[in-house]
Amino acid sequence: MYVCYIDEAGCVGSLPSNVTNVQPVFVLCGLIVPETSITALTHEFLSLKRRFNPHLASTLEHALDIVKYEIKGAEDIRRPIRSVNRNQRRRAIGFLDNLLTLLERWNCRILPYIYIKSPVKPVKGVELYARYMQNISKGFQEFLKSHDDKGIMIADSRNHTLNVRTSHSIFTQKFKAGGDAYPNVVEMPVYGHSDNHAAIQITDILCSAILFPVAAYAYCTGHITSIHVNDNYKVLQSRYSGRIGRLSFRYSDGIRYLGGVTVSDELEGRNPNHFFGW
Repeated sequence: MYVCYIDEAGCVGSLPSNVTNVQPVFVLCGLIVPETSITALTHEFLSLKRRFNPHLASTLEHALDIVKYEIKGAEDIRRPIRSVNRNQRRRAIGFLDNLLTLLERWNCRILPYIYIKSPVKPVKGVELYARYMQNISKGFQEFLKSHDDKGIMIADSRNHTLNVRTSHSIFTQKFKAGGDAYPNVVEMPVYGHSDNHAAIQITDILCSAILFPVAAYAYCTGHITSIHVNDNYKVLQSRYSGRIGRLSFRYSDGIRYLGGVTVSDELEGRNPNHFFGW
């Protein structure tokens, strides 16, 4: 049994110009965790959080209460990476080093989808989110098929209307007359709250502190002037893009390979190799 946890970074709003602090990138990522790894991954992630926030940890009545205090990728990791303070940057990098090591040790895989916005092309946000959820569902199905196993999907909750619309888009593919598109996925995506799921918190950090800033640096530098595009993010690309590539699940449809780090670049149509700096 496997669980695919899903979270996002950025927004699905359009980019009004090339000089704006509207987020120029949208990321949706699935984190596949073996059911047998969930307990160990959770405990080790909470331990990492306590080491990252020793002052907070010392004030808690129970050690497990640390799960309720999220380390947000955008605020607690990405912002320090932009800092001129070397110690803040080192602290953030140290946290990410350890986080990826946890995922590698516990045999996790990821399904990352990245959309690079263009100021001349409106973003159809609801359609984009639903399409990426369907892509993650397809990738998860292929992963489960390759392991001859079953799985469920748990996404970070947005709002009731969007949750229902997205799950319904999967429902229509799973129960269509022509046959189930996701036979190894046992149910529609369900929605949870991140303060109850350590793996959703991990997925948020992957999205907000690695995938988003690396994509913003790789694709938007020289095109978009924004707080979200920063030369300091180059260290994230050089340090983590290879590990992200190895964690990403790829599969063949018999004609070509799919999955991996998938990027839709509306600025210049560049392929995913640009994410890795190739």
